[in-house]
Amino acid sequence: MAAQHRILTAIWHMLTHDVAYHDLGPDYFDHKPRSLQHQAQRARRLIAELIEQGYDVSQLIPEHPA
Repeated sequence: MAAQHRILTAIWHMLTHDVAYHDLGPDYFDHKPRSLQHQAQRARRLIAELIEQGYDVSQLIPEHPA
């Protein structure tokens, strides 16, 4: 479903802005600039996954987040 959404979004953008398709690269979504809020949410989610797998993450969690 997500892939279909991305395809439709690309088509909409091309038709709306009258531009040709431009491939953003295979790792675009991995390195796409994100908001600080999104980065914090992602960090919490990844830490929760590590805890679920039994890792000790006490050294990874800052006492005073920047």
